[in-house]
Amino acid sequence: MTKGRRTKIILTASAAVLLAVLCTGLYIVFGVVGMEKKRTYAQSTVVENNIGTGRTVLDTDVTYQTMNGFGASACWWSQDVGTWENHEEILSYLYDSEKGIGLNIYRYNLGAGSKGDVHILTENRGTECFLNADGTYDFTKDAAAQTCLADAKRLAGDDLRVTLFCNSAPVSMTLDGAGYGVPNHDENAPWVTNLDGKNYGVFTDYCYHSAEYFLDAGYRVTDVSPINEPQYSWAAWYNEDGSYSVNQEGCHFSKTEATALYDTMIRKFKDSKVENAGCKISMFESGSAEGKGSACAAYLDCTLGKGPKYVFKNQALRQYFDTVSLHSYWSSAETKRQAAAYLADKYSNYDVVCTEYCQMTNDENTGVFDLISKEPNGTNGMTIEYGTAMAQVILDDLTILNAKEWDWWLGCSYGVYPDGLVYINADDHKDIKTSKRLWCLGNFSKFIDEGAVRVACSSGVEALPCCAFVNPDGSTVVVYVNNTEADTQTVLSCADSYSVYTTSEVHDLSKTAEGTAGDVTVSVPAKSVVTVVMNEPVTVRLPSSALFEDNSHTNSTVAVLYPVFKDMQTVNDWIADFAASYAEKTYGADYTDLELSLKYTVKRFDSKYISIVFEGTGNVRTAAHPNSVFVAKTFDLQNQKEVNPTDICTIDTHFAQEAYTAFCKDTSIAAEFQHIYPNADALLKALQTEDTQIYFTENSVGVSVPVPHAIGDHMETKVPMAV
Repeated sequence: MTKGRRTKIILTASAAVLLAVLCTGLYIVFGVVGMEKKRTYAQSTVVENNIGTGRTVLDTDVTYQTMNGFGASACWWSQDVGTWENHEEILSYLYDSEKGIGLNIYRYNLGAGSKGDVHILTENRGTECFLNADGTYDFTKDAAAQTCLADAKRLAGDDLRVTLFCNSAPVSMTLDGAGYGVPNHDENAPWVTNLDGKNYGVFTDYCYHSAEYFLDAGYRVTDVSPINEPQYSWAAWYNEDGSYSVNQEGCHFSKTEATALYDTMIRKFKDSKVENAGCKISMFESGSAEGKGSACAAYLDCTLGKGPKYVFKNQALRQYFDTVSLHSYWSSAETKRQAAAYLADKYSNYDVVCTEYCQMTNDENTGVFDLISKEPNGTNGMTIEYGTAMAQVILDDLTILNAKEWDWWLGCSYGVYPDGLVYINADDHKDIKTSKRLWCLGNFSKFIDEGAVRVACSSGVEALPCCAFVNPDGSTVVVYVNNTEADTQTVLSCADSYSVYTTSEVHDLSKTAEGTAGDVTVSVPAKSVVTVVMNEPVTVRLPSSALFEDNSHTNSTVAVLYPVFKDMQTVNDWIADFAASYAEKTYGADYTDLELSLKYTVKRFDSKYISIVFEGTGNVRTAAHPNSVFVAKTFDLQNQKEVNPTDICTIDTHFAQEAYTAFCKDTSIAAEFQHIYPNADALLKALQTEDTQIYFTENSVGVSVPVPHAIGDHMETKVPMAV
């Protein structure tokens, strides 16, 4: 081989290596691989080892999701019930926490305007639409459904969460002028969307203006969900006589069409009046919860994926969405474990909400498929077997998928089908029947509040699965599901008063026991759901699902880095206001004369308090020297307000002595500290001034006191104390 040829080969190989390194770097820099830290959930050794003991074990140090709550859909009964004389009574079974099951989520259908369409088999499934064909809006439409929504808010309170969801875009903008796809004689023909891309903008406007209307009307609209189960065809079918029929409104989207629509929608919603009021666009609602190789996974990858195919296309979507929406149909516990594994591997930082489920007669994963199959004329599934089977689905979704929300499909239903919680009669409005599903759902929804944190739990009985939550008020809720034919029991240690609520063949969410502290034998009858509420206040660490990320306030040479907490708008507004105003309030200087750089540390983050310390340097250019900054801020989560240290602990002689001792034990600062503060009385005077900063951890009080600039401007210590 000639020297020149050898040199050429070496140069070519070197170039290839450099190109590979460059590509790898770009691959990482542009987020293809994804550099964000994966979220993982801790495991509890004491819970995992609690096998066959017959005792319930709770581990409040191991936490999971923070709950939105539980809800149901107002399709399609509310369009009728809102005109009935007893509409509020019917809604009370769903949304009243005394008479009913205390749901806190209402799923309102933004109709496509198919009312009167003779091809829809069930008349009341045709909907009214706020958008007229000429492009104007009429929000007096759908009046009966709005009446039911108003009832729900009156019964549940102003904190009722409202999701506006679409089965189809308005018929005035669909390709076939209908709220469903056109029928096709060829069953193998590709499925097509009914919404042309040129109408993505007007569909976005429709969703936006509808959300704006309900927000202005005083409703707490948290989500707009424009795409329902996109992986299905939603097309009508031909009958033997050549006519065609369809069951309901619906719209197919391919995965790329779905992402294209979302690209349009988030540009409208992001940083808008609607979003600033707490309402965001929801990701598509997958028709099932499945893992690798499924349609569900394919749609997720197209929307959130970081592979080369999608990296540049969906970066904005990855940044916007924080939740994955799944329906619980067609999914066994094993299927859900596969879905959970896929999410944990690729999309661990997204929360899961399970937004729809009912016991469809052709779904073999209902747990009652054998019972359904034995009913030749169909069934409403009113008995306890249907209730406990549904409760097992809820439990799986909460514990396998870590779902932070769980919604049933039809709150009310007519006819013969196991899709309702309450059954009503159009010919006799007083004929109201409640299913066991209603009351079994109530074992969760009535006692697990919005903001509740799931904690590790085990019953110590093999055939008695359970879950446990700590509510924002500190009460603990344990739900047991006995889906067997045998009575069972477990022992639960209660440190304060407790109450037991049972749904079984003979009980409808009845209080079956109550008492005070001690080891309590909890009886769980065959085919039952039992809830124990313990009133002893418990503080839990907020889980990793309550993530926070960095944001910053910058202006010229001022930079204040601060945390943004997930689903905590009031907290975030409070922190952002501090970051934006600190420089002016503290230095009273023009930004051009000020250099300020602050970073933060979250010292405490649990169900009671968020306590944050900001540290850094500040320098007014005309001043003699820069100063070292230490600022502590604490927020009371239960009362939703900033608090002073004296609201939490008593700053008195005893506290001063404890702090003085702690400072003096630190040999690195003791001598200088004692020179400035010769005794506890001198320290107490400093503790009572604004210059002292106090923060909180889970088991201590942090104290920062002012000292001369020459020795650092401030000194810190911690006082062990439960607060």
